[in-house]
Amino acid sequence: MLIKFAFTNSFRWQGIYLADGYNQLFTMVMSVGIYLFFLILPKSKFLENFADSIGKNTMGIYFLHMPVLHMFSIILYSYFVPYYSFGLNILKTIFVAIFCLIITKLIKKIPYVRILVK
Repeated sequence: MLIKFAFTNSFRWQGIYLADGYNQLFTMVMSVGIYLFFLILPKSKFLENFADSIGKNTMGIYFLHMPVLHMFSIILYSYFVPYYSFGLNILKTIFVAIFCLIITKLIKKIPYVRILVK
């Protein structure tokens, strides 16, 4: 949010994307922040299993997220533009991460892919 404010002088969405896309340093800082947030949450079996699944399939999620986001933007972008906000961006991110996780888990069940992954 602070990077968005630094580039646009506004915290509002306004349909403005950051010109240089991902800023790797701040993406890493944000990832550490998310990790620390989940670290302080009360322990539950669901969160542990979910975090374990995300951790084991990180590369699959990483390689699939851009094509899935592109497909998502082509199909649904026109419906969401008037309502786009920080909250909707978070929901989109969660949806894409879970969708990519499911695809990665399904692909790993294919025998030849499993051999390549190991």
